[in-house]
Amino acid sequence: MSDLLDRELSLTASATLRDAARPVLREVVDYGLDAFKRCSATAEGHDTPLGILFPFLHVLEMLDGVEILLDAAAEVPATTTLRSAFEALLSMDWVAREDSERRGAAYVVAEMHRRLARMERYDPGTERGKQLRAVLAADEMGRTLALPETPDGAAERAEVRSLLDEPHLAGAAAEYDRVRASSLLSDPPPTAPRPVRRRATERRLTTA
Repeated sequence: MSDLLDRELSLTASATLRDAARPVLREVVDYGLDAFKRCSATAEGHDTPLGILFPFLHVLEMLDGVEILLDAAAEVPATTTLRSAFEALLSMDWVAREDSERRGAAYVVAEMHRRLARMERYDPGTERGKQLRAVLAADEMGRTLALPETPDGAAERAEVRSLLDEPHLAGAAAEYDRVRASSLLSDPPPTAPRPVRRRATERRLTTA
């Protein structure tokens, strides 16, 4: 096993790099958190600034993870975590570059729909909940899992959906519904073969 993973050797070989990177990353994260608090407290308007603030917070969280991973000489998982921070940085750049109010609203609407999708998966009475349970029932390990259920799931989802009717989100919500209605961008069911789901993702990326 030591031929494949020698932790002590990795720590020794990367000591100089880790000693230089650790304080820099910690300073970036600490300063960024202070900036996040200030900007959150002084942001004007509705919740559309979340389109920048939430990706920024994600960047900081990932960089904090990178520091921990590098300190353990775990460079491969640190690269993956750093990629997640980079993608969040791209989201920030896209919202901030132009038309920020509209793009911030689009971010909020998409996040609400992601939240609704997660909530529906835990409700066995919804279509998403039934599909997820069908997938798990067909899997040897999946069928042993016990999914949490929310007794007031319908009421909680209705509360989230009501936020989409807010005037400042109405335009983004309508645009989201229009795009999702396209057969090209609609999601295949989770029971579809993996290559089908992958091709759907690729189409979405190339047409976005």
